Amino acid sequence: MSSSKGIFLALGVALILSSCGFEPMYGTHSAATEAIDTALPNLDISNIPDRDGQYLRNLLIDRLYTHGRPEDALYTVTFSRLTEAISNLGIDKQATATRAQIQILTHMELIDKSTGKPVLQRDLKVVGAYNLLDDQLSTLMSKQNVIDSILQELRDDAVTELSLYFRRKAMGQPTVNPKPAPATAPK
Repeated sequence: MSSSKGIFLALGVALILSSCGFEPMYGTHSAATEAIDTALPNLDISNIPDRDGQYLRNLLIDRLYTHGRPEDALYTVTFSRLTEAISNLGIDKQATATRAQIQILTHMELIDKSTGKPVLQRDLKVVGAYNLLDDQLSTLMSKQNVIDSILQELRDDAVTELSLYFRRKAMGQPTVNPKPAPATAPK
Protein backbone atom coordinates (compact mmCIF):
# COMPACT_ATOMS: atom_id res chain seq x y z
CA MET A 1 0.00 0.00 0.00
CA SER A 2 2.90 2.39 0.66
CA SER A 3 4.21 1.94 -2.91
CA SER A 4 0.85 3.07 -4.31
CA LYS A 5 1.06 6.19 -2.12
CA GLY A 6 4.49 6.89 -3.61
CA ILE A 7 3.14 6.55 -7.14
CA PHE A 8 0.26 8.91 -6.40
CA LEU A 9 2.65 11.39 -4.79
CA ALA A 10 4.96 11.30 -7.83
CA LEU A 11 2.02 11.81 -10.19
CA GLY A 12 0.77 14.68 -8.06
CA VAL A 13 4.15 16.41 -8.11
CA ALA A 14 4.39 15.92 -11.90
CA LEU A 15 0.92 17.44 -12.39
CA ILE A 16 1.71 20.40 -10.16
CA LEU A 17 5.00 21.09 -11.96
CA SER A 18 3.42 20.84 -15.39
CA SER A 19 0.54 23.12 -14.45
CA CYS A 20 2.80 25.87 -13.07
CA GLY A 21 4.76 26.20 -16.32
CA PHE A 22 7.88 24.39 -15.10
CA GLU A 23 10.16 23.59 -18.00
CA PRO A 24 13.67 22.15 -17.69
CA MET A 25 16.36 24.57 -18.85
CA TYR A 26 18.49 22.00 -20.68
CA GLY A 27 15.83 19.45 -21.60
CA THR A 28 15.23 18.36 -25.16
CA HIS A 29 11.72 19.78 -24.97
CA SER A 30 12.89 23.23 -23.91
CA ALA A 31 11.96 25.97 -26.35
CA ALA A 32 15.06 28.01 -25.41
CA THR A 33 17.64 25.20 -25.59
CA GLU A 34 18.74 26.20 -29.08
CA ALA A 35 19.18 29.84 -28.03
CA ILE A 36 21.33 28.80 -25.07
CA ASP A 37 23.36 26.38 -27.20
CA THR A 38 23.99 29.14 -29.74
CA ALA A 39 24.77 31.96 -27.29
CA LEU A 40 27.11 30.29 -24.80
CA PRO A 41 29.87 29.27 -27.24
CA ASN A 42 29.77 32.78 -28.77
CA LEU A 43 30.94 34.79 -25.76
CA ASP A 44 34.26 36.53 -25.32
CA ILE A 45 35.72 35.65 -21.93
CA SER A 46 37.93 38.43 -20.60
CA ASN A 47 41.13 37.78 -18.70
CA ILE A 48 40.78 37.34 -14.96
CA PRO A 49 43.74 38.45 -12.81
CA ASP A 50 45.97 36.05 -10.84
CA ARG A 51 46.54 32.30 -11.05
CA ASP A 52 43.12 31.29 -9.75
CA GLY A 53 41.44 33.76 -12.12
CA GLN A 54 43.27 32.29 -15.09
CA TYR A 55 42.32 28.78 -13.96
CA LEU A 56 38.66 29.87 -13.78
CA ARG A 57 38.93 31.43 -17.26
CA ASN A 58 40.43 28.23 -18.65
CA LEU A 59 37.61 26.20 -17.08
CA LEU A 60 35.08 28.49 -18.77
CA ILE A 61 36.89 28.23 -22.12
CA ASP A 62 36.91 24.43 -21.87
CA ARG A 63 33.18 24.40 -21.08
CA LEU A 64 31.95 27.03 -23.55
CA TYR A 65 34.25 26.95 -26.59
CA THR A 66 33.20 23.56 -27.91
CA HIS A 67 34.05 24.49 -31.52
CA GLY A 68 36.91 26.93 -30.99
CA ARG A 69 37.09 30.59 -30.07
CA PRO A 70 34.26 32.71 -31.54
CA GLU A 71 35.13 35.22 -34.26
CA ASP A 72 32.29 37.72 -33.87
CA ALA A 73 31.02 37.38 -30.32
CA LEU A 74 28.07 39.61 -29.44
CA TYR A 75 28.81 39.60 -25.69
CA THR A 76 31.81 39.75 -23.38
CA VAL A 77 31.89 38.10 -19.97
CA THR A 78 34.05 39.83 -17.37
CA PHE A 79 34.93 38.87 -13.81
CA SER A 80 36.37 40.99 -11.05
CA ARG A 81 39.53 39.87 -9.26
CA LEU A 82 38.75 36.77 -7.20
CA THR A 83 38.61 37.59 -3.50
CA GLU A 84 39.64 34.84 -1.11
CA ALA A 85 38.75 34.78 2.60
CA ILE A 86 39.92 32.05 4.98
CA SER A 87 38.41 31.40 8.41
CA ASN A 88 39.85 29.00 10.95
CA LEU A 89 37.39 26.48 12.40
CA GLY A 90 37.59 23.50 14.71
CA ILE A 91 39.73 24.95 17.50
CA ASP A 92 41.16 22.22 19.75
CA LYS A 93 42.22 22.32 23.44
CA GLN A 94 45.59 23.84 22.60
CA ALA A 95 43.84 26.75 20.80
CA THR A 96 44.99 25.45 17.43
CA ALA A 97 42.74 25.40 14.40
CA THR A 98 42.18 21.96 12.87
CA ARG A 99 40.00 23.00 9.94
CA ALA A 100 39.79 26.02 7.66
CA GLN A 101 36.96 27.37 5.57
CA ILE A 102 37.76 29.21 2.35
CA GLN A 103 35.35 31.49 0.53
CA ILE A 104 35.96 32.84 -2.97
CA LEU A 105 33.93 35.76 -4.30
CA THR A 106 33.77 37.47 -7.68
CA HIS A 107 31.50 39.79 -9.63
CA MET A 108 30.46 38.68 -13.14
CA GLU A 109 29.16 40.96 -15.88
CA LEU A 110 27.78 40.10 -19.30
CA ILE A 111 28.38 43.07 -21.56
CA ASP A 112 26.56 43.64 -24.84
CA LYS A 113 29.30 44.60 -27.31
CA SER A 114 26.93 46.67 -29.46
CA THR A 115 26.09 49.06 -26.61
CA GLY A 116 29.03 48.50 -24.26
CA LYS A 117 26.59 48.21 -21.36
CA PRO A 118 26.20 45.30 -18.94
CA VAL A 119 23.00 43.31 -19.45
CA LEU A 120 23.65 40.85 -16.62
CA GLN A 121 25.48 41.36 -13.33
CA ARG A 122 25.87 38.73 -10.66
CA ASP A 123 27.91 38.25 -7.52
CA LEU A 124 29.18 34.69 -7.27
CA LYS A 125 30.35 33.12 -4.01
CA VAL A 126 31.42 29.57 -3.21
CA VAL A 127 32.63 28.14 0.09
CA GLY A 128 34.76 25.06 0.79
CA ALA A 129 36.72 23.63 3.71
CA TYR A 130 39.88 21.62 4.30
CA ASN A 131 41.77 20.11 7.22
CA LEU A 132 44.78 21.81 8.77
CA LEU A 133 47.25 18.98 9.25
CA ASP A 134 50.62 18.74 11.01
CA ASP A 135 52.28 18.16 7.63
CA GLN A 136 52.37 21.53 5.83
CA LEU A 137 52.69 19.99 2.38
CA SER A 138 49.55 17.91 2.94
CA THR A 139 47.71 21.01 4.15
CA LEU A 140 48.80 23.01 1.09
CA MET A 141 47.76 20.21 -1.26
CA SER A 142 44.39 19.88 0.50
CA LYS A 143 43.85 23.65 0.29
CA GLN A 144 44.70 23.72 -3.43
CA ASN A 145 42.34 20.81 -4.15
CA VAL A 146 39.54 22.68 -2.40
CA ILE A 147 40.32 25.88 -4.33
CA ASP A 148 40.26 23.96 -7.62
CA SER A 149 36.88 22.47 -6.68
CA ILE A 150 35.55 25.90 -5.70
CA LEU A 151 36.67 27.33 -9.04
CA GLN A 152 34.89 24.51 -10.88
CA GLU A 153 31.75 25.32 -8.91
CA LEU A 154 32.15 29.04 -9.74
CA ARG A 155 32.39 28.08 -13.42
CA ASP A 156 29.19 26.05 -13.13
CA ASP A 157 27.41 28.92 -11.34
CA ALA A 158 28.52 31.39 -14.02
CA VAL A 159 27.35 29.10 -16.84
CA THR A 160 23.99 28.63 -15.08
CA GLU A 161 23.51 32.40 -14.68
CA LEU A 162 24.42 32.99 -18.33
CA SER A 163 22.11 30.18 -19.47
CA LEU A 164 19.22 31.61 -17.46
CA TYR A 165 19.80 35.03 -18.99
CA PHE A 166 19.77 33.70 -22.56
CA ARG A 167 16.78 31.47 -21.79
CA ARG A 168 14.77 34.43 -20.46
CA LYS A 169 15.79 36.49 -23.47
CA ALA A 170 14.74 33.75 -25.93
CA MET A 171 11.43 33.25 -24.14
CA GLY A 172 10.68 37.00 -24.28
CA GLN A 173 10.79 37.29 -20.50
CA PRO A 174 12.17 40.42 -18.82
CA THR A 175 15.95 40.40 -18.38
CA VAL A 176 16.17 43.71 -16.52
CA ASN A 177 18.93 43.48 -14.00
CA PRO A 178 19.48 46.26 -11.46
CA LYS A 179 23.14 46.73 -10.53
CA PRO A 180 23.94 44.93 -7.27
CA ALA A 181 26.78 45.95 -4.98
CA PRO A 182 30.06 44.18 -5.82
CA ALA A 183 31.00 41.16 -3.74
CA THR A 184 33.24 41.86 -0.78
CA ALA A 185 35.08 39.52 1.52
CA PRO A 186 33.83 39.19 5.10
CA LYS A 187 35.96 40.83 7.76
